[in-house]
Amino acid sequence: MKPEYLEFTKLLQPKNPQNIRPKRMNIQQTLRLVDEIYSYRFSQKSTAKAHMTLAEAIIDTANKKLNGIKAKIDQSSFDLLASIEQHKETSLDA
Repeated sequence: MKPEYLEFTKLLQPKNPQNIRPKRMNIQQTLRLVDEIYSYRFSQKSTAKAHMTLAEAIIDTANKKLNGIKAKIDQSSFDLLASIEQHKETSLDA
């Protein structure tokens, strides 16, 4: 695990991290998900969650999208990390 992801994984607290096998998304899927996360984070600026971190926004978005199913939230979050890691070399948007 890269040091820059430690805060995120501490906050996520995956149930069974040894069972998670991240699946990489293509660049369009990755950017669409990143856009959803930033849109959600922006929409929270006027609420009590105005100072949420990016990691909190990722987990909150996954929680709402996946109806609070912890295993799916963990999987989705690690899929996003793997996809960003893959695409950051070739895309400035990632």
